[in-house]
Amino acid sequence: MSVWGALEIVAWVLSAGIALWMVADLVRVGREYDEDFLTTAVEIDRVPTDDEEGGVR
Repeated sequence: MSVWGALEIVAWVLSAGIALWMVADLVRVGREYDEDFLTTAVEIDRVPTDDEEGGVR
């Protein structure tokens, strides 16, 4: 087996692992949160502090 063949197998294994991780996360989030929470955007009105702005206004 050449180096390129080995790298191809490693790439396929990594992509399969990432795909499984994404599916597991999809299932976990689906169980943990209800659909209304996931589809609702909550906007919070607050004034940023000096630390968040990076300086004084």
